[in-house]
Amino acid sequence: MKTFSLIYWRAIVLSFFALGLNLKAQNAEPSAGTAPQHPHFFEQLGLSDAQKIQIKQIRQSTPKGKERRQEILALLTPEQKAQLKQDIEQWKAQQQ
Repeated sequence: MKTFSLIYWRAIVLSFFALGLNLKAQNAEPSAGTAPQHPHFFEQLGLSDAQKIQIKQIRQSTPKGKERRQEILALLTPEQKAQLKQDIEQWKAQQQ
């Protein structure tokens, strides 16, 4: 009985240790070898509350792809489209 108890407690301690390592790895900064994260371009466009709601609805109802992008772009003002294009081009230049 004493041996079982010792094995049981060791398993628990090891499980918590492994969980801690897993959580640490998830919270770690990306290494130099990982792909860069895409910035959140829409946060910088000054979207109206109505635009934010519509974009959220599109993202929930339309699969990722060309159709979704076209629907979202249709909601933007010409100024927002120009700003978005400029931000994307600037981001791409920084990635090279």
